[in-house]
Amino acid sequence: MAAHLFSTFLILSATFSLLTHDSLASNVLSSGEFLFEGQEINDGSCGLAMQTDCNLVLYDNGWPIWASNTAGAGEDCHLGMLYNGNLVIFTGHSTHL
Repeated sequence: MAAHLFSTFLILSATFSLLTHDSLASNVLSSGEFLFEGQEINDGSCGLAMQTDCNLVLYDNGWPIWASNTAGAGEDCHLGMLYNGNLVIFTGHSTHL
């Protein structure tokens, strides 16, 4: 599980590092912030969405290019950027996936 989360983090880091800092200025998930189900951050062509089925999906021009494969794993899920730099999907019961 830890290896999967680490590879997920690397994919997300690599994808968003391709974007300029200015393009993400208003679409950054900072330490201590959350992305709740139904919300997304994007730069117009690339977006990260916390779907209502608990699946975190990375989109490029509207096409899914990566998913956390956590659909149906919980209710009221949200993505949190922790203060230690870990990006974690939580269920409504504050348990992590």
